Amino acid sequence: MMKNFIVTSIGKKVAMAISAIFLMIFLLQHFLINITSVFSEDIFNMLSHFMGTNFLVQFILQPVLIFGVMATFGAVVDGAPFKAPLLLLAALTLFFAVLGPLAAGYALKNAGD
Repeated sequence: MMKNFIVTSIGKKVAMAISAIFLMIFLLQHFLINITSVFSEDIFNMLSHFMGTNFLVQFILQPVLIFGVMATFGAVVDGAPFKAPLLLLAALTLFFAVLGPLAAGYALKNAGD
């Protein structure tokens, strides 16, 4: 029964919900970084530099974003092969939802150095 869950109507809705949460976190992160440009040019430049040069962001988070979009499309069109990738996407989303604010706090703490 669980084997075919992702191809059911409810399974597709769950897949879309997971991808929606993932994309909302992505948009919120970009909104927060961009809104800092209104308050402080230095903080915005520091955050932009961090995002542009950090290994985690460049080589892990960007591929996760691309993978997430592809997995969402695959789940809606032909769900069965994308059950494992969607579960991985859900786990990564939760992990980076915790790691992102910690990394931003660390970057802001070290901005004065």
